[in-house]
Amino acid sequence: MNLHSKRIFYFNFFKKADDFIKNPIQKRKDSSRAVLKTGESQRKNGTYSFRWTDEFGIRRDVYAQTLKELRQKEDAITKDRLDGIFFSPESLTLEDYFKKWFAVKRGIRPSTANLYLNSFKNHINPRIGNNPLSRLGLTDLKRFYIYLNEEKFLGIKTIQLIHVLINQVLDSAVAEHIIRDNPAKRAFKEFKSVTDKNCSSKKALTAEEQQALIEFVSKSNRYKRWRNIIIIFLGTGLRVGELTALLWSDIDFENSTINVSKTLTYYKAPKEKNYNFHFHNTKTSSGNRIIPMSKTVRDAFISEKEKQKEKNISGTLSVDGKSDFCFLSCHGKPFFTTGINDPLENIVNSYNRTSSPESLKLPPISCHTFRHSFATRMFESGVDPKIIQEIMGHSSLSITMDIYTDVSISIKKRDVEAIDSFLSA
Repeated sequence: MNLHSKRIFYFNFFKKADDFIKNPIQKRKDSSRAVLKTGESQRKNGTYSFRWTDEFGIRRDVYAQTLKELRQKEDAITKDRLDGIFFSPESLTLEDYFKKWFAVKRGIRPSTANLYLNSFKNHINPRIGNNPLSRLGLTDLKRFYIYLNEEKFLGIKTIQLIHVLINQVLDSAVAEHIIRDNPAKRAFKEFKSVTDKNCSSKKALTAEEQQALIEFVSKSNRYKRWRNIIIIFLGTGLRVGELTALLWSDIDFENSTINVSKTLTYYKAPKEKNYNFHFHNTKTSSGNRIIPMSKTVRDAFISEKEKQKEKNISGTLSVDGKSDFCFLSCHGKPFFTTGINDPLENIVNSYNRTSSPESLKLPPISCHTFRHSFATRMFESGVDPKIIQEIMGHSSLSITMDIYTDVSISIKKRDVEAIDSFLSA
C-alpha cells in the first residue's frame, strides 16, 4: 500500500470512529419515524417483519400489517419461550416435524417403519401435512378422521392405526416443547365414540355364517382352493402373518400341534429397491406358542399338502433360506395379506349374489374375522379364558377379555336363563 492509499484509509477509519463516538447507537425508524427494535424491519410494501433465530438454530420470520400487530406477535413468542415452549411458526409443518421425528425413531420393526412411511405418504401428508404444527387443533384432526372414514371409506381399525402414528408424533412435539398439548387423543376419542354407535359391522361370524361359508367354498369349483386356508384360520385363530409364515417343519402331525414362532411380512425395506418377503418375530413374546390341531384342522393341512403335490406346486421363493411354506400360490410364492383378503371379498360377493333372498347373507370378511370367530366359538363352548389367551397369543388376559366382552356377556345371559329355567321347572 503506497503513502497516498494509507492516508485515505486512515482518514476514513478515523472519520467513522469519530462519528461512532458522537452517535454510538444508530436507531432505525420506520416511515412514521417510530423507532424499530432489534430484529424488526419495515418492508417495501409498508408491512412489518420480525426475524430471530430459534432454539433449533433456524432463522425465523413473522409478518404483520402494522407495527402494533407485529409487537403483539413478538410478545406471544417471548411468552412461549419464557414458558419453555419453542415457538413453532408456519414454516414448521406437520410434514417437517414428522421427517425429524422419523429420522431418529428406533426400536420398531422394519415392517412397522414401512407402515408409518406409507400411512404418512398416502393418508396424512396429502390432507394435513402442510398444516402448521402449532395450529393443528382438535377440530382439524376430527375433520381429518371423518374425511378418512366418510370420503376415503377407511375402516375404524385402519384410521386408528393412522391415529396412533399422529399421536406419537404430536407427543414428541409436546416433549420437545414445540407445542403445548396433543389434541390427537381427544380428537380420535370423540370421533370413535360417535362412529362406533353408527357402525353395524360384526367382528365375528356366527356359527351359521361360518358353516354357510365352508359349505359354499367346498362346493365351488372356483373357490374350492381356499377351503383349507379358511378351515385352518377358523380352527386355529392364527394371525394372518403367522399363518402365511408356517413351514411344513412347523407342523407336527404325530402330536397334532403347530409351532408358531414367526410372522411373514411383505414390504420394501429402506435399502431395498423392491418389495420383498421378510420373517419377523411374532407380535409379542406371548405369540411364540405351540397350539393343538383339531382333527378337522389336521385333515386340512394334509389336504393342502396333497393338493400341492398333485398340482406339482413347490416353493420358488426363498426367505431367509426357507421355501417349504405350507401355503403357496400357483406360482410357488407365499401369500401376503391382500392376496388372501381380496379373494375373501370375492367369495362373499359371489355367495350373496347366488343365494336366495330368504337365505342367510354373509357380512364382509377378512383374515382377522376368522381370528375373532375362532375365539368366539371357544367362548361359546365354555373354554377357560386363560386357555383362549394362550392359544390366541395375547400378552395378557385383559386383552382377551376386553376384545370379547360382548361374547362373554351373551354367555352369562345364556347361563342365567338356564338357571332361571331350572328354577322354574
